[in-house]
Order: sequence, then structure tokens, then C-alpha cells
Amino acid sequence: MTTKKKLRQELAQHRLELKEKTGEDAARRVASKLILLPELEEADIVAGYHTLGSELDCLVVLKALHAAHFRIALPVIVAKDHALKFREWDMIHALEDGGHGTKQPDDKCHEVMPDVMLVPLLAFDGAGHRLGYGGGYYDRTLHAYRSRNEDLLTIGLAFEGQRRDDVFADVHDQPLDMIVTEEEIYRF
Repeated sequence: MTTKKKLRQELAQHRLELKEKTGEDAARRVASKLILLPELEEADIVAGYHTLGSELDCLVVLKALHAAHFRIALPVIVAKDHALKFREWDMIHALEDGGHGTKQPDDKCHEVMPDVMLVPLLAFDGAGHRLGYGGGYYDRTLHAYRSRNEDLLTIGLAFEGQRRDDVFADVHDQPLDMIVTEEEIYRF
């Protein structure tokens, strides 16, 4: 087993322990911080993700943002080694399986360009680097969408305990603009 693969497994286990400790309360606290961000004042469409496993519950965050009149979008897996695309979701219609355990809006939902992208992660550092799952989906997506919208705001959602000093970026890794945890807002 590669060192990075083993590290990802350890981080996933650590995140599970964090979620078991703080769970939905942490997600509500993150949502309350996001709603008040001045950086979101001009935003219309916020792209989130359907929560998998021990990730901080993005659906709690999306519900709060939707209640505050933001339009919501979720990612759609196009193909391996391609950027994700985003479809608007009204938070009501059923989602379909999207591969890798994800759920996504069906093709009746319109593709949209988000103003804000909420990003899952296994760990983050003090410079805005994130360690993801190793598939490169979000790095490709962030690169592609930033080339189309230089004002795209990228925000990682995490438990405070996911911060580490040993998350080193590779050349293809895309840093985030912010990380919001239940304890802090980090701006980079």
C-alpha cells in the first residue's frame, strides 16, 4: 500500500471520529458562519456536494444557504479524468446515483456556473491546500472553472480537527480560497 493511500485511510478514520464527536452540530456551526460571509454577498449559485460517509454534512449547509435564497447546485460526474459539471438542484427532487457512492441531479436539471464552490476534503493546511481522495476530480474541476470564472470562490468544508501541517501540494493541486470549520474561518 502506498504511503499516500495509507495516509488517506488514516485521515478518513480520523474524520469519522470527529464526525461522531460533533456531527450535525459542527455542520450547523459551519452553516451559520457561511451565511454571514461578506464574500457571499454578490453570489447567486452555490455548488455543494452530496455528503459521503464521514464528510462534514454539506446538505445541512446547503439547506441553510437555500433558505437564505441562494440557488443550489450539485456536481455531476461526467467521466473519469474529466472535470465535474454542476446542475441546479431545488432541494426537493430526488437525486440519482452518480457513481463512487455520490448522488446527483438528473439530466432534466439545468447545468449552471457556480459563483461559490464548496469542496470536501480529508485534511487541509494553513495555506489552503487540501488532501482529497486521490481521484483528482476537484483539482481538475477547480482548474477548469477558474479558467472560466476568475471570481469563483472556493471554500473547503471541514472539521477543525482536520487541519494538519503536513499536507503538501503537488503541482496539479488547486488551493482553496477559504476553509470553514465549526471553529474558524481561514482565508488564504
